Amino acid sequence: MVRQLGHYHCVGWFIEENSPQQYQVGVDSTIFYGKAPSGFIKSLPNVKENGFGTLMQNFIPKDYLGKQVQLSCFIKYNNVLSWTGIWIRVDSVNGGIDNMYDRRLNGTSDWKSVSSTVNVPEDTTNVLSWTGIWIRVDSVNGGIDNMYDRRLNGTSDWKSVSSTVNVPEDTTVLDFGILLRGDGEAWLDDCSFEVVDPPMENVNFPIPISNPDVANSGMLPYPISLSF
Repeated sequence: MVRQLGHYHCVGWFIEENSPQQYQVGVDSTIFYGKAPSGFIKSLPNVKENGFGTLMQNFIPKDYLGKQVQLSCFIKYNNVLSWTGIWIRVDSVNGGIDNMYDRRLNGTSDWKSVSSTVNVPEDTTNVLSWTGIWIRVDSVNGGIDNMYDRRLNGTSDWKSVSSTVNVPEDTTVLDFGILLRGDGEAWLDDCSFEVVDPPMENVNFPIPISNPDVANSGMLPYPISLSF
């Protein structure tokens, strides 16, 4: 079995997890849908009960602004005790985060004063903060479909799944991937994006009109390596 670990995998894809060293991701040339390879995410022995990880990528969705977009993929999973599913998230300029990345601290220090600042739009639904280290604004102009209401567990051969979001005109980044919570293993392959027209009425994220901001250094304006 050909499996590349988290520090190397298919171009464009990377791992995010809520605690380090809980998941392994990479490409698999023996288990795949259609043609090799596929992408995979697998829990490690020390995974926490509430742990989660995702194999993901992001891009500037300039061709999808003001439209409804559906992400479709084939996934396969094995011994998933909690749940797995694909996800797609819209990051809007009306939301935001200041996590002190441009002022990050390391080494050793006695007490010091730090601060984080964001604008809070009128459509804000939630503001989260933690000891001045980060603050995030969740705006209704952004949105996520992570299949939580359609979450999968147990074991299954390849099946087609999809997630759909509206992409506001002020969207800066579109993130997507496969998420695994807790123990188990899941594979992802043959993903595609399409515009839903006419849009589905039950996708309830609003589409405001404003000027998009696509000044995201290093990001592509399209997804890549969708079949790994």
